[in-house]
Amino acid sequence: MTKCTSQSAAAVSPTSPRATRACACRPSRREFTKFGPISDVFLPKDRNTGEMRGFGFVTFEEVRDCEDAIAEMDG
Repeated sequence: MTKCTSQSAAAVSPTSPRATRACACRPSRREFTKFGPISDVFLPKDRNTGEMRGFGFVTFEEVRDCEDAIAEMDG
């Protein structure tokens, strides 16, 4: 995970093994909802293969929740 923004608190998870594993297997939102309400999850797929690309974007309703997720899930 790399950043939180004040606008919709987007958490990005391109390199964290734990977060990537959570994104790669299409989990329920449980991995992230323990930090707070989520307004959106985006898991991009490869255009050619249709497979997940190994990273995702989780948007929390509150910046504080995003920061908590990064603190616990990053590495």
